[in-house]
Amino acid sequence: MKQPARDHIWSIIPQPPIGVCRAVAARLRARRLHLGWSRETLASRSGVNQYALKRFELSGHIPLESLVKAAVVLGVAKDFDTLFAARPDEPATMAELEKLNPPARVRGRTQR
Repeated sequence: MKQPARDHIWSIIPQPPIGVCRAVAARLRARRLHLGWSRETLASRSGVNQYALKRFELSGHIPLESLVKAAVVLGVAKDFDTLFAARPDEPATMAELEKLNPPARVRGRTQR
């Protein structure tokens, strides 16, 4: 029997993973442009291939190590400190998260 869609994590998060990746890529690009740097400049300073940076800015895909290298050079590496830090004001378990977004009741026959 197929599991209800509610059991899938993507049904309760506000944005799909690729959306998060693309948003991070857009912020990296904005930071780079704010500094007046070309991709080539960021690549030479960070040690990340400029074509990898281009792919990231366009698609949101990049190895984590390359993202960290770029963040260090752009001066935002400190932001990684909070990535998986405990947040007492947010749900800690799936059960707590589901309480915030309860599943819709579905009527139907039960199987015998």
